[in-house]
Amino acid sequence: MKQEYGWWMPDRELHFPEHFRKQKIQETPAPYQRRQRNWALGFVDEWRHCLDVGGNIGTWSRELCDRFEHVTAWEPQEDARECYVLNVPHKNRTLHPEGLGEQEAEMKFYQHDVSCGNASLRKEGVLEGPSKDKPTQNNLVEHTIRVVTLDSYRYTDVDFVKIDVQGYEWEVLKGATALLTGCQPTLCLELPTRTDKERILKHLITEWLKQFNYRLEGNMNKETVYTAR
Repeated sequence: MKQEYGWWMPDRELHFPEHFRKQKIQETPAPYQRRQRNWALGFVDEWRHCLDVGGNIGTWSRELCDRFEHVTAWEPQEDARECYVLNVPHKNRTLHPEGLGEQEAEMKFYQHDVSCGNASLRKEGVLEGPSKDKPTQNNLVEHTIRVVTLDSYRYTDVDFVKIDVQGYEWEVLKGATALLTGCQPTLCLELPTRTDKERILKHLITEWLKQFNYRLEGNMNKETVYTAR
């Protein structure tokens, strides 16, 4: 692993250093998506438990730990997980190695060989997703991971859920129907709308969430917020 701009990251990682360089960020550690994060947190009323689905190297969890009593994250990539532990040394966080989905299973997991931020249980999400650098099939690394559901944890105190899993957001939500019904946390989902396929997916998720009394509050860049009425 290597350390750049105050963040530990996998040796293979090229996206984060390039992003921070282009943004000309001098602060250490360099903030990542802070503007979107603060906007999304503006819809939160209670600060007990936060779920970071797609914890990566901890770019969201680090500041979330300063706001919530506890943060629980999931990150299937081993090298990203090792960096998360160093980047988020807070005692009020828990990190799981599993993936999250609609049901428990052993599934293929795909990742871009030069960007730990571009990884998913959905191959098309990596090849066609919101990342600017589009990998080819030759750039994909795949392995098998264990997938569980959010509902299997039986949480009762969740106030905020951030999900960034490169096109697999709906499957994560389908495995969290009890959580959505019982806790009704604020949701922050990465839902880009550059293509017809992405716009259709966002519409389908928006309509599906209505059964749990959720409404679309808006979006800032790719980050989209839903709250329960």
